[in-house]
Amino acid sequence: MTALLATRGVGHRIGAQRVVDDLSIDVHAGQWIALVGPNGAGKSTLLSLMAGVLPASSGSVVCGGRELSQWAPRERARRIAWLAQAGDADGDISVRDVALLGRLPHHGLFGSPDANDHAIAVAAMVDSEVDHLGARKLSELSGGERQRALLARALAVQAPILLLDEPTAHLDAPHQRTLVRTLRRRVAAGVAAVTVLHDLTLALQADRVVVMVGGRLQAQGTPDDPALRDALESAFDHAFAIRALALTLGAGSAASLDSAHGPRWIAVPAC
Repeated sequence: MTALLATRGVGHRIGAQRVVDDLSIDVHAGQWIALVGPNGAGKSTLLSLMAGVLPASSGSVVCGGRELSQWAPRERARRIAWLAQAGDADGDISVRDVALLGRLPHHGLFGSPDANDHAIAVAAMVDSEVDHLGARKLSELSGGERQRALLARALAVQAPILLLDEPTAHLDAPHQRTLVRTLRRRVAAGVAAVTVLHDLTLALQADRVVVMVGGRLQAQGTPDDPALRDALESAFDHAFAIRALALTLGAGSAASLDSAHGPRWIAVPAC
């Protein structure tokens, strides 16, 4: 199966430091990948390389069989939706207009959004649960509300590749659950999703987990893989243990999903 997006020995250097070093990952349609690792592991840098936001110092990023650098910016923006760790929309813009920015790659800088663009933006706002905030400005929102508005912008692109850097930042448990359900629906429809996550219990709900340490690939595999779970515990200096979930979590829990995709593993802090 050809990957929608792939890194081939990609690396990025800041001064003398290699923040990402010789890393190869394939991202396939209909798959959710969680990037995890301790602080400074290079997760956000890797996601920025995959989005084309940062240039690679070595290796390459391949999208649709072509190096990412060969895609025109607008073409790339239609194929890859990107949510940065720190939101980059102006505080005086309304939530509705933020969502409509996701349609910019389709109608261009000098084009005007049509009825279809508006319908897609509204659907993205519903998915992010900010449709009731459409007229509010970003500067008037809480951190969690703002994060959901920026997520709506990424979803409105309707790109086949979705790259989200810490999308659960500022989100409470019910909205974390909504995000995971939204990801599941998009992935089931064929989208490839890559997310940087610090909540390891949420990360263990992904189809594949990629563990990074010191800019390098430490391990990758499914949450059911014992070797992956061992590597994950080791990467965090055994500050937690991964255990099989032995009870049904309540509806208010971030990890509580529908029965078809309920979590099987949970990260328990070590005492």
